[in-house]
Amino acid sequence: MAHQMIYDQLLIQPKIWKNLTDYFNKNKLPHALLLYGNEGIGKEAHAIEFASFVNCTGKNKSESCGMCASCRKMKILQHGNLKLIHPMPRKKTIKNFDSPLKSFSKSELEDYHNQLILKGENPYYKINLSKSNSILINSIRSLKKELALSSIEEGWNIILIMEAEKLCYPNNVSANSLLKILEEPPKKTLFILTTSNYSKIIDTVKSRCQTIFFPPISIDKIYNIIDDSISDADKLVIATISNGSIDIAKKIENNIKGMYDNLKLFITSCYDTNCSYNSKVIEKISSIRRSSNSKNELSIFFKSIMIYFKDLLIYSNSKNINDVVYKNLEEHYNKITNYNTNTDWDLCITVIENTCDYIDRNAYAPLAINGMLIELKNIVGNKYHAVFNMHEWLGIE
Repeated sequence: MAHQMIYDQLLIQPKIWKNLTDYFNKNKLPHALLLYGNEGIGKEAHAIEFASFVNCTGKNKSESCGMCASCRKMKILQHGNLKLIHPMPRKKTIKNFDSPLKSFSKSELEDYHNQLILKGENPYYKINLSKSNSILINSIRSLKKELALSSIEEGWNIILIMEAEKLCYPNNVSANSLLKILEEPPKKTLFILTTSNYSKIIDTVKSRCQTIFFPPISIDKIYNIIDDSISDADKLVIATISNGSIDIAKKIENNIKGMYDNLKLFITSCYDTNCSYNSKVIEKISSIRRSSNSKNELSIFFKSIMIYFKDLLIYSNSKNINDVVYKNLEEHYNKITNYNTNTDWDLCITVIENTCDYIDRNAYAPLAINGMLIELKNIVGNKYHAVFNMHEWLGIE
């Protein structure tokens, strides 16, 4: 029988996959696994692949068959033994032991099922329901009730808890409710928790799990999966900004012009003597923060800027365009580094990192961004601004 994975476009991490299959093949499967690492690198998809492998009736030592009834159900996330727990909207109409889905309207249910379809098709798709900031106690209570009954199908129950750090937000009620069953689950039941915010998982949950770190995917691997219609220079830019995340790489690939436009706006603001561009940058970042995928979009925005200043730091020393990421800015880098011979480009990166940290901690974003731009202007200096036309050598119309 042919063997294959559920997700044909998933970049499997070979060492991690071997560890997982070895656990199962040697009958040493822990009660719970905690998969952690950067967002968008396929942690959830690895968990679903493993759920498929564990329940497959035609597997070999390392892969599911992809063809049996179990695999076909797992592929569309409709397997009775796969239970998905993730952040849900909090609703007052819900009763203590009801599933959160019971309070969904018809349109909300349709949206949810559509997202499940997308998740089944795309390993890097993130389920994102409106106003879902935490994993509800109802989800855990409903799960316990379900696990108390016999398994719907033969095989292993796999409980996949996505964004597991949200068990601990806004309090630890859901996490605490999970602890006992996490430590002593029913027979042939495996918990797999995934998170991109390992530090926010409470220690009592961590201590009950076998933790597995997912390293970022290499720039070369991400470069190779980007559409060939994109230039080699832009592929390098996308792969670098993605920081090992396939999800982020695909988002930039779909709107690389927008990423460059944002970068140009920010650069122009840094060298603008009268601060007329500050409000435009603040407005742009505020708009990003209101979007449905604000975390990734903000990451793209700030990462693209930090790479620009890192390029300037490198280029000011080597004067070699092959050493930098934004190779299309060679003329710009040449002029800037000739005029700004003593600028501390490394300090610029630190200022941006500090601002990102302030915003993450819910500082008032417009104030933080305005302060950042003023600091950057002071570092880079503006005395040569009139010597060349910013719009010409940045390609802004």
